[in-house]
Amino acid sequence: TVYIPLGSGGIWTNTDWTTLPEYEVSLSPDNFPGYSGMVLEATFRLDDPSGTASVRLYNVTDNSAISSQLDSTSTVYALKSSASFKLASGTKTYRLQVKSSGGKNLFIQTARIKVNF
Repeated sequence: TVYIPLGSGGIWTNTDWTTLPEYEVSLSPDNFPGYSGMVLEATFRLDDPSGTASVRLYNVTDNSAISSQLDSTSTVYALKSSASFKLASGTKTYRLQVKSSGGKNLFIQTARIKVNF
């Protein structure tokens, strides 16, 4: 297993998907020969349980969301993991995207990509 850090820290209240340039990485599947899949892992929370915090990985190069969305209504930090996904071929730039229903404060502690072999 290999972990690729995306970043840490921050508070957002955006109600629509917002791309975070501070959470960015460029990846190519060629750098991980034989990998079976990747998983987005993020530790995040809300300040109000009446909302839903959402985090996902976004392919900036191809302007497409990766099937990695994480949702939480928790007011305590919790590690969430996405379903396994594969990278698009070639080197692409990926950024984290966030949104918070009702404009509640969404706090991210850390985010990373787990590479499984």
